[in-house]
Amino acid sequence: MSAKGNSTPGPWTVELDGYSLMMGDECVATGLAPDGASADEHRANTRLIAAAPTLYDTLTRISKMTCDHGAGDFCPRSEARAALATVTEA
Repeated sequence: MSAKGNSTPGPWTVELDGYSLMMGDECVATGLAPDGASADEHRANTRLIAAAPTLYDTLTRISKMTCDHGAGDFCPRSEARAALATVTEA
């Protein structure tokens, strides 16, 4: 079972205040940083989380590519698969 099947579908957006994660017209989360974090850190975390569905989809596409990249020891497909495993494992 994939994480995507269990997660809230995107798109997610950031409210104009920069602190609220939205799904359509519904606020699904606010204050996405530890106590004492700067306003910039709150806004950056909110943007990163809002991008999660797109990032997941992109990593999934990369993980299905063939590895003929000529990048030496670095394999984008393997890196994408490893990143996806951190999300999809229970």
